[in-house]
Amino acid sequence: MDSILFLANRLGYSGNYLQGYGTGIRKQVNIVQAIFANRSVKGIEGRMSLNIVHLVGRAGSDPQVRYFDSGSVLCEFNIAVNRRSRDEQPDWFSLKIWGKTAEVAANYVRKGGLVGIEGTLVIDTWQDRATGVNRSKPVINVERLDLLGSKRDNEGGGYQGGSQSYSSSGEF
Repeated sequence: MDSILFLANRLGYSGNYLQGYGTGIRKQVNIVQAIFANRSVKGIEGRMSLNIVHLVGRAGSDPQVRYFDSGSVLCEFNIAVNRRSRDEQPDWFSLKIWGKTAEVAANYVRKGGLVGIEGTLVIDTWQDRATGVNRSKPVINVERLDLLGSKRDNEGGGYQGGSQSYSSSGEF
């Protein structure tokens, strides 16, 4: 039941909105059906949209960091995420991290280091300067960064291993 309530809370359904859905397993089924049928959960109309990406992978390079006059910090790097079969090539994802979490990534993430991320998928679009052709690529805007590697994975950085989480929302 806790995992169903956790999912409902992560999707924005909580508190009084989850009252009246029964008890035990029946309550779990009713909540899941309400969420995935895109129906209102006790008065929440049209709130069902979900753009959450969770990935665990290894950094493909050291992060590239940019500092702006406004004081903003942007950190970008790619991660390789293995597939279930060892015979298949990994999937590569481009990441963008802003703020304090970007500074943490710049200081502690190194090529080959294991990281976990939570973020949202966006499509970056631009016009190619050389050809004038419109281009696009999927990018993950990272909201939470988990440093998962061991000390050996992150040699050269200040990270000492174990698991540590950093969030752009100010939660640590």
